[in-house]
Amino acid sequence: MTFRELLKTKRITQVEIARIMGVRQSAVSAWVCGKSLPTMNKCKRLAKVLGVSVKTLVESFEDK
Repeated sequence: MTFRELLKTKRITQVEIARIMGVRQSAVSAWVCGKSLPTMNKCKRLAKVLGVSVKTLVESFEDK
């Protein structure tokens, strides 16, 4: 499952996750498109917000 699919499954928009994470929507868009990756600290917080393990989150960035 990709990060995009993970957000869709959890019914969270890029704008919402950006607001929750305190980053710009363009940063989240870059994560979704695979142009950049969140830092480890952000990964930990993202995993908690999305209700998944850090491993699942990291794997979502690897799935293309």
